[in-house]
Amino acid sequence: MYTIKNNALYIKNSAEITNIDIYKIALYLSSFDVNLSMQAINILQKTPVQKNISPIQIKHFLVQALNEKYPQRFFQCLRVVNILDQFFPELNNLIGVIQKNKYGSYYDVFDHTINCINQTMRHDPSVYSVWAALVHDLGKAKTKKNMLPNHYGHDVNGIELAQNLANRFLLNENFCIAGFLATSLHMNAHKVMILKPGKLICLLNKLRRFPGGIQKYFSFLKGDGAKNIDYFFAYAIYNFIVELQKQKDKYNEKKFQLYLCQQVSFEKRRLQNTGSLSS
Repeated sequence: MYTIKNNALYIKNSAEITNIDIYKIALYLSSFDVNLSMQAINILQKTPVQKNISPIQIKHFLVQALNEKYPQRFFQCLRVVNILDQFFPELNNLIGVIQKNKYGSYYDVFDHTINCINQTMRHDPSVYSVWAALVHDLGKAKTKKNMLPNHYGHDVNGIELAQNLANRFLLNENFCIAGFLATSLHMNAHKVMILKPGKLICLLNKLRRFPGGIQKYFSFLKGDGAKNIDYFFAYAIYNFIVELQKQKDKYNEKKFQLYLCQQVSFEKRRLQNTGSLSS
């Protein structure tokens, strides 16, 4: 079906290529450091889209790609051959949507998503961290044009889109949980260093549900460019809360929450005073 020359993939016989083969090629690209040749791109772009393919037929390719070394290339391949919208309309809708980075430059939200996956892989290649990177900004496609390049509310707007994507492929509950926490809480999680004790406790308790643990959620946050977070602080406070919650039976709910907030406030101050946390 294809051959590799000079680190590029070429199609042997264009007449044999089907819609399903494009997903096979995209999966191959997610596994190896190989690019599509222009010859392959031209052929794949002309391959007719089959209407009778179901998402379940593509599920294997998707899940396998998320577990490979270069998962972002799976989606880049589908984009370049103009087939991304067949089963990934939520991602396709990010193409051309602009946002601004911290340096004031404008760039494409789809490109940001691809970069986020790439960076997340450097910190933690686990499938749920990669999925979080993939879906976290889906809500930006719903931003009204007069609001651009700002994307107020994209976290809430992305919840349903991430759920729809997981449901389409009948992915397991962990994908749904990871998608929900990635979309709904990533903006709040970026502020973990400045949250007041009550909100910090609430956030960390919610992130405990992330498949594989809170560390994997923060791996995705690193991939999203969260360089201002002291991860020692986040993990220390999280473990501190876990230990305190073992004393929950000693108090009624209201008194325990007050006690918890006080203790977390004291612990944060202690970490600051000992130099473990920058002010």
